Amino acid sequence: MKKKRLSGGARRIIKEKEKMVKGNTSILSFINTHTPSILQVQPDTNKKSLDIVFSFLIDKCQYFPSDPYLFKNITLSKALIRALIEVSPCQPGIEKKFKFPKNEKGNCFNPDWHDIKSRSGFHFKRNWLVFSPKSNKMYCFSCFLFRTLSKHNSNWSDPAEGVNNFRKGLEKIIKHETSSDHTNTVKEYLVLKAQLQNDNTIIHNLMRAEKSEKEHNRNVLKRLIDVSLFLAKNGLPFRGHKEKLNDGKSNNGLFLELVKLIAKYDAVLCKHLLESKRSQTYLSNLIQNDIIEAMAQETLQLILKEVKIAKYFSIIIDSTIDISRDDQFSLNFSMCRGQSYDGASTMSGRYSGLQSKVKELSPLSLYIHCCAHNLNLVLIDSIKSSIDAVSFFGTLESLYTFLTSSLPRLHILEEEQKKQVEGIVLTLKKLSETRWASHKRAIDAVYFSLPAIVKTLKKISKGEIPNTKQKTVSEAQGLLLHIINFKFSFFLIMWRTILDKVYILSNYLQNSSINLLTAHSMIQACFTDIDSMRTIEVFMEVKEKAIVFCNGFDGRKQFDEPRCKKIKTNFGESTEVQSISSFDERFRINTYFVILDAFTNVLKYRFEDFSSIVRKFEILDPKKSFEGRPSNEILVEPLIEFSTFYQVDVEQEKLILEYKSFCSIYNQLIAEIKNKKVFDNNMLKFMIENDMISSYPNLSTLYKIYYTLSISSATAERSFSRLKLIKTYLRSTIAEDSLSNLVVLSIERNVAEDMDYNNVIETFAKMKKRRKTF
Repeated sequence: MKKKRLSGGARRIIKEKEKMVKGNTSILSFINTHTPSILQVQPDTNKKSLDIVFSFLIDKCQYFPSDPYLFKNITLSKALIRALIEVSPCQPGIEKKFKFPKNEKGNCFNPDWHDIKSRSGFHFKRNWLVFSPKSNKMYCFSCFLFRTLSKHNSNWSDPAEGVNNFRKGLEKIIKHETSSDHTNTVKEYLVLKAQLQNDNTIIHNLMRAEKSEKEHNRNVLKRLIDVSLFLAKNGLPFRGHKEKLNDGKSNNGLFLELVKLIAKYDAVLCKHLLESKRSQTYLSNLIQNDIIEAMAQETLQLILKEVKIAKYFSIIIDSTIDISRDDQFSLNFSMCRGQSYDGASTMSGRYSGLQSKVKELSPLSLYIHCCAHNLNLVLIDSIKSSIDAVSFFGTLESLYTFLTSSLPRLHILEEEQKKQVEGIVLTLKKLSETRWASHKRAIDAVYFSLPAIVKTLKKISKGEIPNTKQKTVSEAQGLLLHIINFKFSFFLIMWRTILDKVYILSNYLQNSSINLLTAHSMIQACFTDIDSMRTIEVFMEVKEKAIVFCNGFDGRKQFDEPRCKKIKTNFGESTEVQSISSFDERFRINTYFVILDAFTNVLKYRFEDFSSIVRKFEILDPKKSFEGRPSNEILVEPLIEFSTFYQVDVEQEKLILEYKSFCSIYNQLIAEIKNKKVFDNNMLKFMIENDMISSYPNLSTLYKIYYTLSISSATAERSFSRLKLIKTYLRSTIAEDSLSNLVVLSIERNVAEDMDYNNVIETFAKMKKRRKTF
């Protein structure tokens, strides 16, 4: 059945009736539809007390919300009566400054009528006497509230009538307050008001007890968070064999043991352990996992907050067999400006690798092959270029395996090392394909211990060690022949020289704070140093050092003469063959130069893409672009091409103007600063400390992007070492979610230490329904 549409006149009459009720119609309709049993408790944390609140039934938009005239067409329910008592009577002359209007006869309400002076000299207040600013009449508040108890209808209790005879106002007031109806309503009013105050006291005590319990529970949980954070940061296990709190004989695990230790000196935790029920101690393994998860979420939120403040970001990713990570938080990938991975095709592939997937989301995200990985690949390729170099590193690996796989052999080596003049005892190091720093350590260990190694192998090869197997003697003799060869000593000096230069560069490229231009300069310096070794003079220097080195263990001091191949000649051909005059020259050309050429060529090839990216950002380098140059000599053409690439982030015309102005100011400031190295490493810091960000928004944006780009994924690889500490043999069954959370807290320990425990507690409380309140 369709609803009948009202005519315009009918709707106008309804609106006029609504205007007669000066209160809020939506609230008044709400009052009429609710039962008298409505009761609402609204704790106000800004106030010291917590009271029963009925005042939500009153229209607070009114200047005097308890004006009786507002309720002339409303039946007062019990809840509404309580609300009016809570709001207090409408007494403008007492509550607020108010100018009382005159009635038709020129008289007005006198606020002094509220005062009563008894014969004994005491002053009282007529709290029942109220005045309505809306109707300009006075009422009895108690009779208005409980007018159903009145035996006789009176203007004092009727909101529509009221009393407006102000000329005889005091006389009428005295007459009314001596009536029986007034006495009954005042009695009812005082009883209900006392009940309200009593109810408020009870609720207040209950709320105070609940607040105290909640505060105690939060204090306990903060201590448990401290214990969990300590264990997580240091990669220590939480659980034991049998987790029984009161069992001193079983292995309870570090978490419970630390809790019991702290409880000895902490009253809060001691009270919790003594008084809590068995099911409410919050020490179970499930609670531990929830605390760890809450801390990890808060740590990731802090990291996410830093990323959002920085606006631009780069991503570095590496993987390991033990763990697969899920997305912990979402980022706006359109703000991604860089990505750095290793050379695996699944990561760096231009068409189907992760690089291409990221560029689909953010086309401006430049891919940079991890420079530290690239440098390792350069060393691998340079070694593979010569079979002699491959044999040299194979001999190093064989030495390590042979001498360290047997405890008696290792003891003999240590005894011989102690007999050396320096008295240095270095443990032989194992080679690693991924960590080329191990190659340097392996070469250094053999270099300082070679005389002791030779003596050890001689003892074993001569059978001076009892119960030595024939195979062991044979292996010792073979290794001895290799290491006393002059070629081994030459390679030891040569590769030690090369790796000393590369080792410095490798460590520098793994620094998380290094920028593109500095890294490129270091790579070019390494290239120049290695290329400078490709001379006859340097070759002879290395040879002389190798000869001196051989004196320490009676090694051979010349290259072995290789067997000359006979070349078949046909009839009429010349028998003269152009041959290399000496063995030194043969080794220098066929081995030494080949290795160095391979290193420099591969270094140049593998860092070609990196160099092309660096050339884009050279315009931001003050040394190469504008430092010490007059304004008319500063080139802006590279900046135009550069800004075209980042046209989404900057405005080209404004950028050019900002760049010219900044170059001029920079040169003036640098001229005044004696130590020019103060700001060379970070131009963005220079702009921030000189309050230039707001003046050069486009240029500062480019510097933000520049310092955001990462050149290495070594930071991600460092998490693997933490992973090995956390996921040990005894913790191999740990769940992936818990492992991920523990890894986050361990790696980002500096961020985790700054987390807000209150936020952690809120997250913990929202995870599931808890037996206690927090």
